[in-house]
Amino acid sequence: MMQLNIIVAAFLGAVSLTTPAVFADPGPNTQNDARDLFKVFATHPSGLALLDADDDGDLDCMKAVRTNYDESGPSAEYVWILKGLNGHPMKNITVHFEKGDTPDKAVVTVDNAQDQKLEARAIYADFHSCAVLDIPYNSKPRCLLWVTEEAKDNIPSKCHEEFLKNCNTENIIYDKETCDQV
Repeated sequence: MMQLNIIVAAFLGAVSLTTPAVFADPGPNTQNDARDLFKVFATHPSGLALLDADDDGDLDCMKAVRTNYDESGPSAEYVWILKGLNGHPMKNITVHFEKGDTPDKAVVTVDNAQDQKLEARAIYADFHSCAVLDIPYNSKPRCLLWVTEEAKDNIPSKCHEEFLKNCNTENIIYDKETCDQV
């Protein structure tokens, strides 16, 4: 019987040393972390909208530049620079984000329209080169793939996969040939 106890103890010791901890801290690359909207804003002072889920052309060649970020709020403000293609007017739009009820959400106002508070949400971000965000424009949600200037010609496959998985349809709103001319 003693020999059986020693074998069982040795087996349990070996299993506990070779099996990963099921309840360990998952680390910084969890799904929740990949949806922290204000972490996206903190790490990206600017971006290009590369893909859109509709094909109306109003956001073609759009660039966003962060003009304010307050970690304590948190809050962020970006100016969207619309190039005015496809019969749409050229204009700049100020988009203000305030803390939402969960880390993946923010309350959005466009051009200080305080009576029209909308909701934005982070779907996915790698915090290096891309983010898939659902941000309202013209009072309707917009699923967009945002990339850094450096990633615009070489989108990481995970970013593209997350956009397709979550946004259902793909319309290219940035292409080098068109956007470099405006």
